[in-house]
Amino acid sequence: ANTWNMPEGFFADGSFLYVRLQGGRAPSATDTIQIPRFTTAMTLTGREYIRIYGLEICYYGLGDYSRGMYLDNTSYTLIDSCFLHHNGIGLGLKRACNFNTIQRSTFTEGPIDTWNWSAVKEGTGYYEAGGIVVYGSSNVNIGNVIRFNHFHHMFDGSHIFSEDPAGPTSNMDFHDNLIEFINDDCIETDGAGTNCRI
Repeated sequence: ANTWNMPEGFFADGSFLYVRLQGGRAPSATDTIQIPRFTTAMTLTGREYIRIYGLEICYYGLGDYSRGMYLDNTSYTLIDSCFLHHNGIGLGLKRACNFNTIQRSTFTEGPIDTWNWSAVKEGTGYYEAGGIVVYGSSNVNIGNVIRFNHFHHMFDGSHIFSEDPAGPTSNMDFHDNLIEFINDDCIETDGAGTNCRI
């Protein structure tokens, strides 16, 4: 059923994949459907002083909390000039992720900005999170810098405050980012943040 009156879409129930192609047309031999094999492309846990430069990370999203990169208790890492697209979430930070810099990178989930708003809100919440997400945790994340990035054709641009008051986002600088063609929130600051500059 076309619950949200969308021109195209899909639904997976664990056994079958149902697809509605644009214009209601039947599938043909020239159509390609890609199903992600993995949930996350890169996970850094408890690491420091890593430099990631110029990577394109795309088409991850097999299970819950799909994302391109995941920094877990990782600090002093530089992510520079990367292109993260069609992962659900571009980059997630959790626990004591301190003094990381994400710069000159591009994040997109297009054409999600054209989707029905209710389809995202009532469907899966992972597309709502945005390009860069700070997950809730009882550990404070301190001094992260998000600058000179381009967030476009997404549902939310970024969700940068922790959802756990015991571990707020602290002393973050979010500046000189271009955010455009967003279906909901450009920058979401629901949750706990202290001494942050946007």
